[in-house]
Amino acid sequence: VREGEAADHIYLIESGAVRVTKGGRELRIQGAGEVFGEIGCLRAVPRTATVTATEDVVLLALPAHEFRSVLAGDPRVFDLADDLVQRRLTG
Repeated sequence: VREGEAADHIYLIESGAVRVTKGGRELRIQGAGEVFGEIGCLRAVPRTATVTATEDVVLLALPAHEFRSVLAGDPRVFDLADDLVQRRLTG
């Protein structure tokens, strides 16, 4: 996943680890049970960061339109996703 690309899926890391960078600066390392791609999918904007596998990774992918549909079905889930987006954008 590259910064600036169209955001068409959100990803759940089933196993392995990834490095998240923005403008070449490392933001965080993520591992099993964590997600990425939610900002672009929720806000309908291009990818805000680049995500690179640091080891073998198994990902589960959810298309953006299905992700938004899930969020629209439950305001509590939308609030949780929006909170995650806010923390990542400000942190």
